[in-house]
Amino acid sequence: MTINNYKRMDVDKTKQKILIVDDTISVIAILKEIILRAGYQVAIATSGEKALRKLSVIKPDLILLDVMMPGLNGYQTCEAIKVQKEFEQIPIIFISALNESFDKVKAFKSGAIDYVPKPVNGAELLMRINVHLKIANYRNHVDELNLQLEEKVKKRTKVLDQRNKELLDKNLQLDKLTHQLLYEKENLDLIINSASLGTFEVNVETGYAKRNAIAAAMIGYSIEELGNTNEFWLSRVHPDDSEIVKAGCSNHNVEGFDIHYRMQHRLGHWVWVQCKGKATKRHDNNAIFLSGIIMDITERKASREALENSEKRFRLLSEYSSEAIFIHYKGNIVECNKAFASLMNVSDPKELYNTPIPFDRILPEYQDLAINNMTKHLSGKFETEVLRSNGSIFDVEIETNNIYYKGKEMRLVAMRDISLQKNTIRLSERRLKILEVFEHSSLEQLLIKILDDIQALSKSEMCFLIPFKEAVFYNTVQTYSSEVANKLDQQTPGMFLGEYFKNKINECLLNKQAITFEFPNDVQEETLFQRALLYPVVREEIVLSIVFVANKSTEYIQHDIGILDQTIDWYRETSERKRTEEELHKSEQRFANIFNDSETAMLLIDPESNAIIQHNKAAQVMYQMTEAELDDKKFVELCTNDSKDVQADFLRVLKHELSSMRYTHIMSDASVKQVDVFFSIIDSLNRQLIFTIIIDRSASFKAQNELLKVNQRLNGLDNIVHYHPNSINDLLDYAVQQVIQYTASQFGYLYEYSQEKNVFLLNNYSEEVPLVLKNEDQQIGQVACVVQSAHEKRIVLGDSMNNLIKGESNQLIYSASIPILNKEKVVGVMWIAKEDEQYDLFDVEQVGLLLETTWLLVEKQKLQDELDNHIYQH
Repeated sequence: MTINNYKRMDVDKTKQKILIVDDTISVIAILKEIILRAGYQVAIATSGEKALRKLSVIKPDLILLDVMMPGLNGYQTCEAIKVQKEFEQIPIIFISALNESFDKVKAFKSGAIDYVPKPVNGAELLMRINVHLKIANYRNHVDELNLQLEEKVKKRTKVLDQRNKELLDKNLQLDKLTHQLLYEKENLDLIINSASLGTFEVNVETGYAKRNAIAAAMIGYSIEELGNTNEFWLSRVHPDDSEIVKAGCSNHNVEGFDIHYRMQHRLGHWVWVQCKGKATKRHDNNAIFLSGIIMDITERKASREALENSEKRFRLLSEYSSEAIFIHYKGNIVECNKAFASLMNVSDPKELYNTPIPFDRILPEYQDLAINNMTKHLSGKFETEVLRSNGSIFDVEIETNNIYYKGKEMRLVAMRDISLQKNTIRLSERRLKILEVFEHSSLEQLLIKILDDIQALSKSEMCFLIPFKEAVFYNTVQTYSSEVANKLDQQTPGMFLGEYFKNKINECLLNKQAITFEFPNDVQEETLFQRALLYPVVREEIVLSIVFVANKSTEYIQHDIGILDQTIDWYRETSERKRTEEELHKSEQRFANIFNDSETAMLLIDPESNAIIQHNKAAQVMYQMTEAELDDKKFVELCTNDSKDVQADFLRVLKHELSSMRYTHIMSDASVKQVDVFFSIIDSLNRQLIFTIIIDRSASFKAQNELLKVNQRLNGLDNIVHYHPNSINDLLDYAVQQVIQYTASQFGYLYEYSQEKNVFLLNNYSEEVPLVLKNEDQQIGQVACVVQSAHEKRIVLGDSMNNLIKGESNQLIYSASIPILNKEKVVGVMWIAKEDEQYDLFDVEQVGLLLETTWLLVEKQKLQDELDNHIYQH
């Protein structure tokens, strides 16, 4: 077979027609897509009958036939095609989900040459199609080749004899070349292994593949684990790179291929590899053998990506960064951002490209340091001072680093404005110095120190204070700085405080905002100052004063106003604190003189703890206590009132809701006095104290109160005397009602002593209830008060007793147990209670007198009852 004949047998896909016979549209679509992608022409028939009708028109080179179809099935259709002489040589491949041996046999018997199961594997299908088309091509040309072969055999016989002789000579030469190639291959393997390069050899047709240990180690495997096929290696390729690998392996470029793709390492991460090689091809230009080297380029890829990303980030960040950033190469600016251009007073950053670094903007004492760090390969930070375009100086931090940019190693310089931080540090240091001398300085000395600080921080050559009270327009300037005062004295007041300056002061007062201005020429000549800044010191929308700073040349900018923003409030608060301390000290001295010399009792009280902080001698006399005894007392301990009520009064005082209160105070001998207490609040440095003035009202109050209560008792007694009871119990009930009314009580019970039972019986509105501890309607506290009063023959005051009688109030109450004495014997106990306040001892004593008088009436009534009974019996 000649070379030309061999080429004729190759399948030209673009001219090959494949007929798909299937009744399922989805299957047809899949098969059509696979076949069209492979480059073949496609025809479609949806049944066996349609396929038979289309044969003579289409004349397909190969048929894909489904088995199970309505009408003629696959077997019947195949048999119908094969009986036609014209089409009996067309290769037919069955496609069906049936995979039993019976079906396959039946398919082959009907004339099919192959069988592909569903679901269809595209690669397998195309391989089978290609093979059977080639076989059909061989069969079509076999007869022609046989004829040609007979003629050629005769001619070639002569040629072969001559060729045999030539071959013997060439074999000898080939043996020599083979030995030489083996030797060179060994040397090449040695070089590749020394260079840590992976190698690969792949037979495209057989699938045999071989890679060396270095290639296997790149993805964490051994040669044995890779196997002798290409399948495992391809399974580790990143899904996004699989098409790149396929395209590279099928590359028809004679010069070879060079592809980059990712492989998954045994540990899970991805490794970038570069596969560089060449394909050995057949005469039809299809690769049959691939070989080459594999290199791990992960680090190279990462470095390149990092470099590209860093350049992108740099451009983005530098564009919007407030820091002044530029890149230079050998001292010339390559690129810079807007912040750096603004610093250089240039609108377009590109105007600075290819210009030298402006070292003249850095102060002379820092220039050598800046040149060394910016031009040499030094990385780090340093601080310096830089001139602005307006002549002002600001602090910057400069950071320098090497950068690989636009394919070259360059220097990156970033300049950060740290004036605010520096000024904060300077301000903190100056504040500490002020605080150190605060205690020992007068207000005037402190203000001089503050003005000196403001002058230094604002880098001014002059600073003074213009204080204000109520005036709007000023013709004079007041200053606390003696140094500034000397300067002002040397100037002509009328010139310095001309209309221009006055107008600026009023403008600052009106707007309550800092203003900068230049002096007129005549003032400049007189004062030698050109530029000034007026800064209002404002508290609660009121201008307290104006700080005036001036310079001979430097222009004031927003940055300088920001410095004053940081400092003025703290200086104002510090000076006000000093002024307050001085005024407080004077006030305290005056208060101490009044406090100690007064003949009226005065106490200074801590409202939180109720402790008496200070007292005067008049208070010692009033309470009949020594200084030490009164120091140990709390205000609430002087009162008969409940401690919670006293604390509540203090809270009302602190809220400015209460200015005076009447209390009953206990003296050292346990006697009590009615006092009027007047409150006021004193603000101490770290807390509020309550100052009290105490007026003794007990004499007049007692006389008035006793007179009133005696009249009330007499009225009550008169009511009882003129009452006409039906019985003794009725009389006692009436007496209980009078006591409740007189004492404004909510409860009242009379316990009468029974000699027969030796117990007290509760006379509760004509109902006798034994007073014993087992009675669940009574509380032990109540019983204890009554028993204690009867036993000790005195009045007992109590409080905090709940649920006295079943079904009654559950609130906290105040109670009093009053013994009724007759001939020094206790004949009964009156128990009363209420919720609002404690009983006054005088009131309770009056109740005792009333009850004793009532008891005389009870005894009289008992005698009268006995006499009536005796008369009735006789």
